[in-house]
Amino acid sequence: MRQYRDFHDYRIEEELSDPKESLLYLEAAFEEYLKDGDTTAFMLALRNIDEAQGTNLSNTLMLSAKEPRKIAKLFQRAASPL
Repeated sequence: MRQYRDFHDYRIEEELSDPKESLLYLEAAFEEYLKDGDTTAFMLALRNIDEAQGTNLSNTLMLSAKEPRKIAKLFQRAASPL
């Protein structure tokens, strides 16, 4: 019998394991946050990226910055060339 994956497992294994796809996913989650202010959904997106990439970034960010706008500034600084 064939084993099926749920959508979460597919997203983690196939889509978000790619850093470029993860960045696009995070950008989309942040845009949605700007529209609706749903912090929980944004943090869930961070957790999904963590799971796919094998990092612990979302816990660090949640402890250091409770607002997604502050998190976005951190990403902007990290992405800008010196």
